[in-house]
Amino acid sequence: MESSISALPADLSTLLAPGKVFIFTKTNCPYCTLAKEYLDEKEVAYEYVVCDTLGITDDQKEQLFKLTGAKTYPRIFVGTKSVGGFDNLRDLDEKGTLDEWLAEQKIHFIKTT
Repeated sequence: MESSISALPADLSTLLAPGKVFIFTKTNCPYCTLAKEYLDEKEVAYEYVVCDTLGITDDQKEQLFKLTGAKTYPRIFVGTKSVGGFDNLRDLDEKGTLDEWLAEQKIHFIKTT
């Protein structure tokens, strides 16, 4: 699935919204690929951007850090709630928390764990 977003908005938080999953990714990032594959297995629809391809600015990197507390990729959101990275995604799924968050946001998924 290719990203439909062709430019990063000045305010990255405008990409986040209740009822959707959003991923900030980077090219050649194996954890970004794993996160998307993981969500594909759960049949979770998501949107994503490839930040370095779209020319993320230092200000936008700082925004992302403030939203997530981390500077690594991927940065995954369920609604406006930060999941973290791929390992966090997998851990939340194993605990059942991810399914709860998705259900709260009325986002379709299938149980995989």
